[in-house]
Amino acid sequence: MENKSEIKPHEILTAAADIGAAMLEYGAEVYRVESSIRYILEAYGAEKENIEVFAIPSSIVVTITDEKKYPITISRRITPNEIDLDKIDKLNSLSRHICKRRLSYGAINSHLEKILNSKTYPLIAEIICYGIVGFSFTIFFGGNVYDAISGTVIAAVIRILQWILYKLRSNEFFMCVLCSSFAAFIAILSVKLGISSQSDKIIIGTLMTLVPGIAITNCMRDLIMGDYMAGLSRMADALLIAMGIAVGVVSVLSLSKVFMV
Repeated sequence: MENKSEIKPHEILTAAADIGAAMLEYGAEVYRVESSIRYILEAYGAEKENIEVFAIPSSIVVTITDEKKYPITISRRITPNEIDLDKIDKLNSLSRHICKRRLSYGAINSHLEKILNSKTYPLIAEIICYGIVGFSFTIFFGGNVYDAISGTVIAAVIRILQWILYKLRSNEFFMCVLCSSFAAFIAILSVKLGISSQSDKIIIGTLMTLVPGIAITNCMRDLIMGDYMAGLSRMADALLIAMGIAVGVVSVLSLSKVFMV
């Protein structure tokens, strides 16, 4: 542990920017990221009026002044990752711990690396959860048990497709088109084969796994907090995902009328 006067301005600036960038990558709200960075910098002696933080979902720019009143600026380009609320919570807790204990630069990096490298839920657990979501929503929207079983299988395979596409670094729009196309195709095929009876209920139930609920929630939070640029950016992402889902389903439904008469 070091006293706040012993850590160099560029070190704490770098550490704060790294934590903020990690929070944004995993889906944190912009106002939370900006507040965390400000609190960390203030805890190490930076004057409130000399801190400038600007964050949007794709970038962070942070500026402070050193002992000689020279400005020091650092920026981070944000590459969106899979949303991980557990890591956001841990990063948020780390920022509070830093403010309370005033850790050294090395200790901060050690804690940050440990959080970023921490294990998430295993893929099999996520597949099971997707299957449960597919089953539940298919029943919720009026499907029968056989429809729900088909929805379970489709939703589980959607998670596998997402995992493969994330590994291939596919963009979100293409991923949604492919997954929604698969869901619609298998739902219609299961009805044609007599396994299920209501393809529309299966499609709606399984597509709930693709709906950008967290993105829409963060969008509204950012807009309410006055971060209009960030809010509109997240809204564009959510609309693009919704468009991808619609394109995938409509394409399959249109082709099914031609080839599955």
